[in-house]
Amino acid sequence: MQMPFTSQDILFGLIAILLGVGIAFLIKRIPKFDPKIAEEKTSKLIEEKKTEAKEYLERIKKSLEEYKKTAEVQQNRLKNSIQNLEKIINLKSENVNKKEQRKNLVEEQYKELEKNINENKNQIDNLESDYIKKLIEYTELDREEAKNSIIQNEVKYIDDNKQNIITKYEEIIKEDVVKEAKNILHTAIYKCNTVTSVESKATIVKLRKEKIKDQLLENKAENLIYLEQLLGVDIIFDDVEESITIAGFDLIKRNIATVAIEKLLKEKAINKQKIDKKIEEAKKETEDIIIKEGQKACKLMNIQNAHPSFVKIVGRLKFRTSYGQNILLHSLEVAFLSAILASEIGADIQVAKIAGFLHDVGKAIDHEIEESHDKLTKEIMTKFKFPEPMIHAAWAHHEAIPLETIEAHIVKASDALSAGRPGARQESLEKYLERIQQLEETASSFEGVKKSFAISAGREVRIIVEPEIINDAGVDELAINVADKIEKKMSFPGKIKVNVIRTTRSTEYAK
Repeated sequence: MQMPFTSQDILFGLIAILLGVGIAFLIKRIPKFDPKIAEEKTSKLIEEKKTEAKEYLERIKKSLEEYKKTAEVQQNRLKNSIQNLEKIINLKSENVNKKEQRKNLVEEQYKELEKNINENKNQIDNLESDYIKKLIEYTELDREEAKNSIIQNEVKYIDDNKQNIITKYEEIIKEDVVKEAKNILHTAIYKCNTVTSVESKATIVKLRKEKIKDQLLENKAENLIYLEQLLGVDIIFDDVEESITIAGFDLIKRNIATVAIEKLLKEKAINKQKIDKKIEEAKKETEDIIIKEGQKACKLMNIQNAHPSFVKIVGRLKFRTSYGQNILLHSLEVAFLSAILASEIGADIQVAKIAGFLHDVGKAIDHEIEESHDKLTKEIMTKFKFPEPMIHAAWAHHEAIPLETIEAHIVKASDALSAGRPGARQESLEKYLERIQQLEETASSFEGVKKSFAISAGREVRIIVEPEIINDAGVDELAINVADKIEKKMSFPGKIKVNVIRTTRSTEYAK
């Protein structure tokens, strides 16, 4: 805080007082004036100067009180920041030695800060006595008033020095936090060594008998059309590869079709009755796969005594995808990442793990019920009596509600890691081009933008501006505004870098 009075101001004040006293003294010595009159004037002048000095010191005292209040606020704010950092660092960690090192670092920084503050206070105490003595000699004020006046000279030094210390440690803390966050994410990604979970958009079945094709295509492909109508898939023959391609977005129907066709390949003849029979057998086998996958996943997540209906819902995730990414494998990956992150920063590992695993469980039924998958996730977990902390952490990952726990933040981060890593998800060419176009249109909508280009598969947008319209100061503001509009207008995994370029050219000729 900039104080209104400096040591120079006090010096000038003292000089003025001394000059006043000196002038009065000289006037008293001039023989041509009446001594009584001179003495009265001198006394009056001294009284006036004393009054001025007292008023001056009152103002100093008031300013000092204001400074003390501000200093206390700053010190409390700093202590709160350090305490918050200590709370984060004091969370449980797999590596006890690393946690102790972090804690010791904060304690050393805090002790060093206290030491610097104490040294500054000692400097004030040492200087205080000398100033008080001098001020008392010139003004004849009492010790308390003199003390209050000279403290003004040193508070600015303390304030400036303290602010430098605060700034220094804020930078150190920020660097340490970012570095530690990167280390934690690196550890989580390194430990979670899962395979890619991208599903193909079609299933290929090799033909072992040529006659199966003829039987499906005979009578104007009556059997083939019947099979497609029952299963809701597209069946395509490839003569070159001697195979059948089964295409469809519903993985359950696609699996039923695959199993049914593989069974039909073993038959000598194909008719509608056999098709119906093999489809029913395929449905039963697919149902068994769903239950088996659900049980396997629940066991892996240590979910004890799971209800059969819940097991089936979990198993259905095996046959659900999001942008080509298998939801069950994605959910397991998010669960493992959440558990690792929770162990690194001392959160509840079980809550983070189960919430991460079930964060997309609503997608098992969202194609049957017109409701958002995160809301369905909440309803499913509530129905099967999962604890509230798990429900909140799983439900809030898309910020339908504010994230109130550290486990909720962990699940959101793990979901982004799993979905955003290279190769994790596929995107249709049409949607990709639409996103690229929307990105460029958003950037070009601002005044002063000459051209905009979306590069790196839409991970970065470069903006070239008109230098006559946007100056150097406006470049940063434009980048912030574009990034803010992209966040509000578009939905995208990961992050998009906004790069604003302003170039100027000057030409001159030497003659």
